[in-house]
Amino acid sequence: RDLWPAPLMNLAVAHPSCHAVVSCLLAAKCRVSPRDAKNGHCAVECLLTQPHLSVDIFEVIFKHFLAEEHDGVIQPTKFSSHMLHVALEREAAFEFVVMIVSAKPYLVRRSNNMGELPIHTAAAHRADRQLMKYLIDHAPESIHAKTQSSLTPLQIAVVSRTSRGVVTVFHEADPSTVREYDVRGWNVLCRAVWADAPSWIIEELHHCGAVYHRKDDKGDP
Repeated sequence: RDLWPAPLMNLAVAHPSCHAVVSCLLAAKCRVSPRDAKNGHCAVECLLTQPHLSVDIFEVIFKHFLAEEHDGVIQPTKFSSHMLHVALEREAAFEFVVMIVSAKPYLVRRSNNMGELPIHTAAAHRADRQLMKYLIDHAPESIHAKTQSSLTPLQIAVVSRTSRGVVTVFHEADPSTVREYDVRGWNVLCRAVWADAPSWIIEELHHCGAVYHRKDDKGDP
């Protein structure tokens, strides 16, 4: 027996035949918003972690979640992570991210319990050009946001061996992103070389005007 209580709908969406099970539970007025005690996930976030995730079942669950939120029956939670971070961590398809952000646009500016914005999470999980541009368009100021380790989204992306075109997306949004330094005085090209990034990332950085540059111990270039 599990040592933590899992809401019934969370167990249902994890079932291989979740379409039929979920339909029965929704017909019986089972709620989708309660969160389990292990990781704070509601049924929407639990569904995002499943390999059998489909657009149809997600739309149904998400629609019911929004309805419960509108009716004021959402339970408060001590967990600060939320469904957009979960979607990005699980590398959910672009359409799922769009559904979430369209309904809850403020989430692109909501950090998790580690102080990371969704754009940091996306960068760490090798989001492609389309997804990264979408996040930047919805929160342009986030491209300069730093994590607790003083890393920008672009610095995280190159270390994570990001997808082709992502560096260019950042550069087009703000050319200064390729010149920002981390806490050690390394710019993004330094970090890319240190992380042994693929040659095409180095080439893309050069094409965007990045130069290998470090600051000395006094902070001077």
